[in-house]
Amino acid sequence: MSEQDSSIEDTEPEVEHTFMADGIDYKLDPNWVLASRLSGGIGAVIVFAAGLIGLLVVVFASDWRGPTVLLAFGVWFLLSAALAAWTQIGPALRYKRRRYRLNEMGLRIRRGLLWHAELSVPYSRIQHTDVSRGPIERWFGLSTLIVHTAGTENASISLDGLPAPRAYRIRDLLLVAVETDDAV
Repeated sequence: MSEQDSSIEDTEPEVEHTFMADGIDYKLDPNWVLASRLSGGIGAVIVFAAGLIGLLVVVFASDWRGPTVLLAFGVWFLLSAALAAWTQIGPALRYKRRRYRLNEMGLRIRRGLLWHAELSVPYSRIQHTDVSRGPIERWFGLSTLIVHTAGTENASISLDGLPAPRAYRIRDLLLVAVETDDAV
């Protein structure tokens, strides 16, 4: 086996064999809060920079002077501060609300702060599943489980913030349940 092949194999974590379809509501991995804050912070820095560059272009290309410029930079600063605060506070609030459950009927996901949503995906509707791991997720040992369902509305449902071994275990349990359900 070449060195390149072994590095590819090392990227998929060990499957968590103890997780079962037991009907218990589980929280996301606490590292999800940190990963969400980091990715939100990166996005916020990009938005801050783009907003500042746009504001500077407008200020230098126009005849804005004095209080108008101060007001424009004040608004930019307040919006930037609000976005920065939300990228740090929002993930902790969303973490408190998100739950998932795997039972004999299928997968259930609860989420939402102001508008609560509960998604139930019976095994009979599942077409296939994917597990994705972006660079920030890999750094924090997390994965996103993507469940593709029959139908057009909400045809794929994602559950991010899972520990990587658990995401692979849930994927395997869903695939076994779907194969069993198809065989009946």
